[in-house]
Amino acid sequence: MKLFWLIFSKNKILFLSLLAFLALSIIVSLIFGSLYIDVALQAESLPTVLLLTLYFSSVLTISFGVIPTTLVSFVSGLLLGWPSLLPVVSAYMLASLLGFLLAKRLDNGNLLESISREHNLASWYKRIEDKPFATVFFSKI
Repeated sequence: MKLFWLIFSKNKILFLSLLAFLALSIIVSLIFGSLYIDVALQAESLPTVLLLTLYFSSVLTISFGVIPTTLVSFVSGLLLGWPSLLPVVSAYMLASLLGFLLAKRLDNGNLLESISREHNLASWYKRIEDKPFATVFFSKI
């Protein structure tokens, strides 16, 4: 506990920013999750274009971590059954790709640079870097 207060006293702005981000993440997740369930409950009466829009929005929300992937698959399977398999798998794959591209753009090699001092971590990261799409794809599944 003493260590916590030491870190907090030196990094108050960072700590408060992290708490605000955590609270915002929870609120946004609840809002988007509720909206997703509400729209999905009306899925039987919705036109195909609106269902495709729902899955496209789930690609964005999954890739940014706003809605858990299990919520999308559970609600889709529960309400639409087997016909939802192809849109769900497609949404997962596109979300994985979008998340990978976004993370790669944001990172700019900073992660590898920061762990290069640790030989085991650097070699592990290098193996992941050699097969990035496979790593992201299989970690999402």
